[in-house]
Amino acid sequence: MSSLFKYSLCFPDSPDIYYAPESIDSKEAWKIYRSFPWEDWLKKEIEHYSPSIEYVRVSDKKIIIFSGIGHNYLEEFQIMYFEPLDPHEEDCFSESNYNNANEMTLEVSPSKASVILQKFLEGNDDSVTRMLETEKKKLANERFSTVQDTKKKHLMGRIENRTIAERIQESDLFVRIAGLVVASLFFVFAISTIEHGEINGLTVFFGLLAIGYLVGAVIYEIIRKK
Repeated sequence: MSSLFKYSLCFPDSPDIYYAPESIDSKEAWKIYRSFPWEDWLKKEIEHYSPSIEYVRVSDKKIIIFSGIGHNYLEEFQIMYFEPLDPHEEDCFSESNYNNANEMTLEVSPSKASVILQKFLEGNDDSVTRMLETEKKKLANERFSTVQDTKKKHLMGRIENRTIAERIQESDLFVRIAGLVVASLFFVFAISTIEHGEINGLTVFFGLLAIGYLVGAVIYEIIRKK
């Protein structure tokens, strides 16, 4: 015998939840889900609820809720699945069926949501739970991979920055050594010029080079500090 279901609907433009008075079979429940204008509602401003359908199996009060998520089109569903611990309430929408229950909440693709609903309407609750658990683990792994990638990029950035800093330090050392060499040569040829009483061409060359080095060093320090 086919199970019977109660259902309710939520709309973005209304603060009221519509609770259908009649019970329906699985075929009618599937038809309502498939014909629900998800994307039409998602194109409108959400003032109250996301467009949603809730099904409650009359026999055991197990509940599954599908809420459409997206901007102008259906991107995914948020699924909420409740297994009441005390399913003897006559009212299918009794708060105790939600509060006193095992609950799973997850976002899945529209195609995956359709399969999960089919399993629920068939009464295959083990498959529903297993699929939700699988999707939950998959999502957790994707988030873990994203975190690891972020950490890796951050580490590589730090290594790259350190490498650049090391190159700058090496460049500074090279510039300083070159300056010392130029200054030493200028000093040697300047002494030689004084001793011989005539200006040596090399003395002039290294003198100009030393002056150029000093000017360049000053400009380099100014640019680096900026």
